[in-house]
Amino acid sequence: MDIKALDQIGQEEAAERAALADEQQQQLQAEEAKEAASLSDQYFFGLNKARSVVLKMLPECTDDWTDDVTREIADALAECDAYYGWGGVTNVIKHPLLKLAVAAVPLAWSIGFALRNRRMRAQMEAAAAGKHHVVRAVAPAPAKPGQNVEPMPAAAAEPAPDAQAGEPAFVGVDPGALMADQMVAA
Repeated sequence: MDIKALDQIGQEEAAERAALADEQQQQLQAEEAKEAASLSDQYFFGLNKARSVVLKMLPECTDDWTDDVTREIADALAECDAYYGWGGVTNVIKHPLLKLAVAAVPLAWSIGFALRNRRMRAQMEAAAAGKHHVVRAVAPAPAKPGQNVEPMPAAAAEPAPDAQAGEPAFVGVDPGALMADQMVAA
């Protein structure tokens, strides 16, 4: 037997194995890319359904929640799915934590609106009853040497006559009550 011929045959087989391994690796990567694209499309479809519901409730979010944003979120969810092995959208939907979140969102939403409405009503009632304070401007502390500000004129540095040193600007009143006047006037 010729050793050179056997060596050449061995090298050819090693090259074929390497080529076959490369081909299998490329096929695996292509399959993973298809699966990731499929997962991304599935998440994109689901997010678009959620998006349509949310934008009906909050039309002011239309400019922020675009197709590009939805695609980015879908791609990120697909990567998380592949990394954590969630098993696709159908398995994620079956997860008990997602079911808990979906069940709790309407309640949290309505409680948030109720609290906001209660706070606004209290502010408007306080404004109507005259229980809010108008804050008078108090001159800021004089500039120290080395600060990057222009010093105020001496007349403006004196505190307002009704302002008391050390007293907070909002005494026992919700600061939002000040804005209630503007809402009532509008």
